[in-house]
Amino acid sequence: MIQWLIKFYSKVVRTSSTIVFTILILFLYNNININAQFVQQGPKLVGTGAVGNAEQDSSSLIQSTENVYHRTTTAWVFKLIIGIKDNTVQYYGGMDSIKSKLLVQIQKVNNNFNTGVPFANSFNFIVDSIYQFTGSVYDQIFSPHPNQAYRIIYDGFPANGGGWYGSLYNSIYHSWSVNDFGGIFGGYATDGLTHEFGHSRGAIDLYAIAVDSNKNLINSKAYVPPNSIMNYPYGNIVWDVHSKNIINRNTDIVFSDDYYITHAFPPSFKIIIKDRSGMPIQDAMIKVYPVIWYKDSISNPPIYTQTSNSQGEFIFPTNPFGPNTTGYPWSIRYPNFLITVQKNQSTGFSWLPLTDVQNFYYENGTQQFVTTITIDNTDLIQEKLNINKLYALDQNYPNPFNPSTTINYSLSKEGNVKLTIFNALGSKVATIVDGYKHAGNYSAQFNGSNLASGIYLYRLESGNYSAVKKFILMK
Repeated sequence: MIQWLIKFYSKVVRTSSTIVFTILILFLYNNININAQFVQQGPKLVGTGAVGNAEQDSSSLIQSTENVYHRTTTAWVFKLIIGIKDNTVQYYGGMDSIKSKLLVQIQKVNNNFNTGVPFANSFNFIVDSIYQFTGSVYDQIFSPHPNQAYRIIYDGFPANGGGWYGSLYNSIYHSWSVNDFGGIFGGYATDGLTHEFGHSRGAIDLYAIAVDSNKNLINSKAYVPPNSIMNYPYGNIVWDVHSKNIINRNTDIVFSDDYYITHAFPPSFKIIIKDRSGMPIQDAMIKVYPVIWYKDSISNPPIYTQTSNSQGEFIFPTNPFGPNTTGYPWSIRYPNFLITVQKNQSTGFSWLPLTDVQNFYYENGTQQFVTTITIDNTDLIQEKLNINKLYALDQNYPNPFNPSTTINYSLSKEGNVKLTIFNALGSKVATIVDGYKHAGNYSAQFNGSNLASGIYLYRLESGNYSAVKKFILMK
């Protein structure tokens, strides 16, 4: 088992043995206090062993003997060891050339974390060591790095996709073709790298809790996660509330497990069903369907089927999210739920996403989480601050795409509807919907086979409603 250790380095003392003894006592006292503080917080602070079988270019190596990370009054600091695949180094003209590009990119990542002051402290990811390697990227990813918080592997000619390799290895595989959208040091690659650094600080993939209306066989409703770089990173440097809460909670801790997120739940969960006058509805049928990580879909059958009691309540017998379940992302069994309610002819639904529940926990601590749903003979209203918009334009799926993609949208009122495609310069290239439609949920297909790769926009217009989103055609 890989265990994380805080490494404290003694300073050189040029004074008498008495002073040396005093400094040693102070050092041990501080060490004990620091470790006690982190034990109370939960996760362990870690470091993991020496660099593996890498061919290092000593002329390009940057070394330091400071601690792996430390808190300052101005920033949370994390050291990086960065390995670059030999063919990527050759493509960019050698280590000197690639080093300068790399340092600029890491500074942009810092800017993405710090612009607008989204967090309780500023971030400073520092390049501590750069080396060139040959052979398998995975030998590098899985190699320990006791003197740095994170290892980043650059590969401009990847055979597989990249990503964050968890708190066990604390490594990022920056897998990005030199031929795609400005290459491995381009703007989109930098945004993608920022997304992975978000994972390193504990943020989850928000797109992994989404639901596509076409894959929801229960009621054909979509769930769209909050706008965030942890949902759609490219050209979108926005940090959502859940990511902010998690990252602020983790401060400068480099964690070795998922405790930081598996413990962040209220003690119990309750659903209350009411009518529009506020009276509880007894014997309403409640079904709780789990959302599957990364599948955009609902699992059927439901994990709970229950009727409301005389107070119109259903109390979950256990935490439905299943924290500390091994083998699932972030050790959480389910990331979201579709809740359906039916009483006689009145039916409706509500969502119960992980992000809302944990945001509530960070604001209210040990209070019970309550979702109140109001129904009448025609509809269900979710009485929560995050009530779904009546009009909605969803992010297309898949994205990036080649050559076809699906765009889902919802209309609260009947009327003329237009869905138009524009290029990055604002010129119209296609109109895929143009006509009268009733209120409801719709899907439109777009085929970009006659267009060049690049960033495009799609705009939905209906009545006074207008919304625009970006998408990427990648051939």
